[in-house]
Amino acid sequence: MDDLSQPFTDMAARINLNAEQGFGGAFVIVPPGDEPKPRVMLMLDNSENPAMFWSNLQTTAQIALQELQNEEQQQAGGFMGMRR
Repeated sequence: MDDLSQPFTDMAARINLNAEQGFGGAFVIVPPGDEPKPRVMLMLDNSENPAMFWSNLQTTAQIALQELQNEEQQQAGGFMGMRR
């Protein structure tokens, strides 16, 4: 990714564009690495439910971790952790 700040700039624009829709929270996660996969979410919700926001953030992080573990297992030939 050439510009690591671009997902944050894009999110700011999305927040401003949707300001009248009710802000339910937003996050931008850009992990380190050669080809980071940013995770972004803008929630539009008039109820402004903090529990919903944190639950979505947690689930997004869990999915990213699972994807990373799956990639590592594939690179290791599926035998990760099975050493003699």
